[in-house]
Amino acid sequence: YDVMCERQRRKGVYASQYLIPDRTARQMAALAVRYFDNDSRVVGAANLNLLLQQALNPSGPSLGRGGYTYRQGDRVMQLRNNYDKDVFNGDLGYIREVDTEDRMLTVDFDGKKVEYDVTELDELTLAYATTIHKAQGSEYPIVVMPVLMTHFVMLQRNLIYTGITRAKKICVLIGAMKALAYAVRDMSVLKRNTSLRERLNPSLTTDGKLRG
Repeated sequence: YDVMCERQRRKGVYASQYLIPDRTARQMAALAVRYFDNDSRVVGAANLNLLLQQALNPSGPSLGRGGYTYRQGDRVMQLRNNYDKDVFNGDLGYIREVDTEDRMLTVDFDGKKVEYDVTELDELTLAYATTIHKAQGSEYPIVVMPVLMTHFVMLQRNLIYTGITRAKKICVLIGAMKALAYAVRDMSVLKRNTSLRERLNPSLTTDGKLRG
């Protein structure tokens, strides 16, 4: 992994402009530690998508919807199951055609072409970057993952492990050693306060003793 400068904005720019050359863009995924797609912070998935789009696909025919610009050549992700179109939550594809006159675009999902009109674009999101949560079950040749103290409550060992193991060849961590060490030490996810034992056996107290 690389540990770069402490300033968040410089990290985001570094990741989008210098670390990811155009020739590796199709193999790469940037994974954000936070679960939330609408995270507006510099190293959240939403903002990383805008930075990476600007660096990797800055111009071309496009349609706008919901604060995003969808350009020909963009990598996108389907956000919900659509049985009529035979596409499902988490499917990844590339925008192959944009018809600005009819306000439609065509996405290629691994050889299957699916059309969307502009009112359906809220089913898609840019997918240069995504959250670790959404990346579960997927693999990428190259993963770039910011690891910072900004969202320290989300710095958990299982999330870092999941993010790193999404990479088949290369994983680059950008951030602070302090944040990585914090995540590795965090075992809180292993402790679940469910009171399951007490629910299964009402005669037990919370400390495991028989009720008097």
